[in-house]
Amino acid sequence: MRSKRMTEATADLKVDQAPAEDKKILESLGAAVIMRWGTLPTKIQRELFEHATSLADLAQAALAKGQIARFLHNHKDDGAQTTQTMPHHVVM
Repeated sequence: MRSKRMTEATADLKVDQAPAEDKKILESLGAAVIMRWGTLPTKIQRELFEHATSLADLAQAALAKGQIARFLHNHKDDGAQTTQTMPHHVVM
């Protein structure tokens, strides 16, 4: 069940309507989440998944759920490889 606060935040945060600078930040944050996905608690994974799919228009929600689920499945091990190979001194 989504909270009122989460619904309001979703309404304000449509990636396709964000300025270019905001899109870069959102892409970087999204990539960071994917890189650490496997280390996140299941509850947090579910919340993030539900929130991400809620950003799609209602008509596209089912399609978005499938696409996001496939993406996460296909990249589930990416974070482990990236984290192991990334130098510790790299600051993003």
